[in-house]
Amino acid sequence: MSRFLLIRHGEYDSLGNFLAGRMDGVRLNYHGERQAAALAEPLSRMGVDAVVSSPLERAVATAVPLAEASGMVVETREQLTDIDYGEWTGKELKSLEGDADWLRFNTFRGGSVPPGGESILHVQARMVHDIFHIAELFPNGTVALFGHADPIKTVVAHFLGIPFELMGRISIAPASVTTLEIDRWGAQFRCLGASAQGISAF
Repeated sequence: MSRFLLIRHGEYDSLGNFLAGRMDGVRLNYHGERQAAALAEPLSRMGVDAVVSSPLERAVATAVPLAEASGMVVETREQLTDIDYGEWTGKELKSLEGDADWLRFNTFRGGSVPPGGESILHVQARMVHDIFHIAELFPNGTVALFGHADPIKTVVAHFLGIPFELMGRISIAPASVTTLEIDRWGAQFRCLGASAQGISAF
């Protein structure tokens, strides 16, 4: 059985106010750094065999404390990066209010694409494909995978059979952990969006 700890990066300034997407220079703030540090101890006790991350700074910075606590280095993988929001990258959410394309993207996620950006179907395909690839490398191991909210939601949606339009019902908070187990019989979630304090139970 392969076990994945799907971990969203920690907090950064103006989180929830603009679309960071694949922007450079989006770094954890003080609280985000504390969240990353708080994850390291409980996750390292679980016997992590690999630490992989989106190449974006906020994800790597969240992964580093666990990697150091486990005597490992962070492997970055492009397939785990955030959504490409195209022309919306860096825009404040309030500036998109009233935009018909933005409304469509949030109400009909499976059939719309950000202008110049990436479809949610492509996000899901690259995420799930990479998870299966990593599972082949660690068929009996535990892998900590650091990434982003919506890409992690697409993984949950895939294995639970949830349509993209209902992804908004899934909560993936900063520095939360979702535990996914995959074996030859299929996949199972042990927890969804757990805090650092709640991880040890799983």
